[in-house]
Amino acid sequence: MEGSHFELSHCREDDIIIISKFRINLEGHEDIKMVSGGVHFLREVIAKPGVIFGYVSRANSKDNNYVEVQIDGKQSGQF
Repeated sequence: MEGSHFELSHCREDDIIIISKFRINLEGHEDIKMVSGGVHFLREVIAKPGVIFGYVSRANSKDNNYVEVQIDGKQSGQF
């Protein structure tokens, strides 16, 4: 999910999220999984400045009220 519909609390462990300074064109869809082009689309998105992948290593649960996202430290300077 993106934009106003996105909440980190909805992420699950082992999810990959795209963090971007700019709105990503999802071709009219609300979820990146619905966009056609798969690998080509992801390569195009990640090649843009201000875009990085995040890995959800811990998700919101009854015991933990937080989400832990790991990102590449070399890319964190963009944010």
